[in-house]
Amino acid sequence: MSMLEIESLKRSFGGLVAVRNVTFNVNEGDFLGLIGPNGAGKTTLFNVISGVLRPSAGTVRFLGRDISGKPANQTVRQGLSRTFQAATIYPEASVIENAARGTLASSLTGLWGGFLSSKWRVAAEEKAFHVLDLFGLTRRAALKARELSYGEQRRLGVAIALASDPKLLMLDEPVAGLNPEEAAELASVLRRVKSERGVTMVMVEHHMRTVMGLCNRVVVLDHGTLIAEGTPAEVVSNPLVIEAYLGKEAVHA
Repeated sequence: MSMLEIESLKRSFGGLVAVRNVTFNVNEGDFLGLIGPNGAGKTTLFNVISGVLRPSAGTVRFLGRDISGKPANQTVRQGLSRTFQAATIYPEASVIENAARGTLASSLTGLWGGFLSSKWRVAAEEKAFHVLDLFGLTRRAALKARELSYGEQRRLGVAIALASDPKLLMLDEPVAGLNPEEAAELASVLRRVKSERGVTMVMVEHHMRTVMGLCNRVVVLDHGTLIAEGTPAEVVSNPLVIEAYLGKEAVHA
């Protein structure tokens, strides 16, 4: 069953076409990787799908509903959540407060209205502790987010997105800037989340070991155009992908 349908999607910035007539589906239960060289349009595509940017043309359907151009807060409430390349946290708030705010992002009460309500706050913090446990952050719950290490802040950013109970979680370069041990640890957490919660995931990532280890399908962009899709093994052996990306980019093994 298709959870996310991307049809003839285009995004232009003046005369520059960043995403050009891209079409693909994300099926329920997928862990789909989106790869390609720098400037291929991956993050722009993410931004259009998640409502950060409006499409210039084309359609985005999520769970059968047209969400093209809908603002990000509406897509979160419908069950689509995302992370960003930089860890998006509230540095002066505690770790538990950060995660609790994530639980309220999908609430119709609104972020601040819900958080200031004692009833919602207690429920949100209880839910947040369960999410922090998945990411090994419960012992750090009382710390301010800025006191976490970089790797922990990256994990907290993903935990905040997961706290909204998404059906589809979109991850924008989740292991960027992490050392090999941290990258392997986060990949292990994502694998556990996938297994225990059954969340469908889409991931932009340059770290090919992470892509090969997590993804069951891969889509490849080059200059805003989809040039290949298939299993990881099929994609890395595709001559077009080797020419456009793997043979030219310094891909981490």
